[in-house]
Amino acid sequence: MSFIIKFLTIVGLLFFTSCEDEAVDTPPGVSNVTSVDYTVTEMTVQWEQSTDEDFQDYKVFYATSEDGEQELIATYTDISTTSHSISEFNATIENWFFVQVTNTAGLTTMGTGMTNAIDSPPTAPVLDPIVFEDGYFMIEWSMNYDDDFKSYTLYESESVDMVNQIEIYSTENRTNSYHQLNVVNWKRYYYQVVVSDSLGLQSLSNVEMGDGRPDGLVLEDENGNELHRQFEGVIYGGIVLAPGETLEISVHFLDGQEEKLDTNNPIELELFGVDAFIAVVTVEEGITFNVEGVSVGSTSFTLNLLYDGDSSFSSFPIPITVDS
Repeated sequence: MSFIIKFLTIVGLLFFTSCEDEAVDTPPGVSNVTSVDYTVTEMTVQWEQSTDEDFQDYKVFYATSEDGEQELIATYTDISTTSHSISEFNATIENWFFVQVTNTAGLTTMGTGMTNAIDSPPTAPVLDPIVFEDGYFMIEWSMNYDDDFKSYTLYESESVDMVNQIEIYSTENRTNSYHQLNVVNWKRYYYQVVVSDSLGLQSLSNVEMGDGRPDGLVLEDENGNELHRQFEGVIYGGIVLAPGETLEISVHFLDGQEEKLDTNNPIELELFGVDAFIAVVTVEEGITFNVEGVSVGSTSFTLNLLYDGDSSFSSFPIPITVDS
């Protein structure tokens, strides 16, 4: 009888011990990720708070895809902590976060993960052909209507591939134009617009050329009378004088609207091709030159406009008639 009682006692202890162990070894409840949001400076993941009495910690894992390799990035032992933020991230790709709950028995449960909404670069602007008018470059581009629009930046370069570009204009207004002032420097420039969004993502426009070189010229005598005009290949008039007569002639260059350009910039004239037996042409200071009739006949010369030593404009032959 004593043996039977001892046996039953041992069996009972084993039964109750087994039941107690099973209760302690129950895995913790699930804490699923509920949101992944971001601003310009940080990305924040939030998850459900654990309800386990034997809670030990949360472990936050990161992956670049839902099924990708997970990296432990944070551990929290405070049950009320339900968020984690990172400052280095790329919002244009998936950023997956998962939360694992561990209890005091060392058992773990991994919750359902979540990724961010992928941010796209801003809509690329379209830069219109640049018009040169009244000494201005009229620069216009398509308006950006993105909700996260931040700014436009306009760059200028002397090269079509925008090497050594410089920033000449920037605005956070939703404007679509800029008038570059005082660009009459007889050269070509290239322009590109960059649009940025609130997260710092950028898109580039096409490159357009602004041509500050003249489209034509007018020659006037010292009294302001027009002697000769060239514009977009159409030629009017010429220089007429008598043998022994000298005319002082000024040159006025024309823009695309056939308006006279400001000539305050340092430019030089180069004249060549005249028959010296009929007339002599000499360059004076600035944009004036003298023509002296030598003998009766007809000749012509070509005028080059130089800026910084480079030819910015070459005329069609300008006729000279020496007539008694």
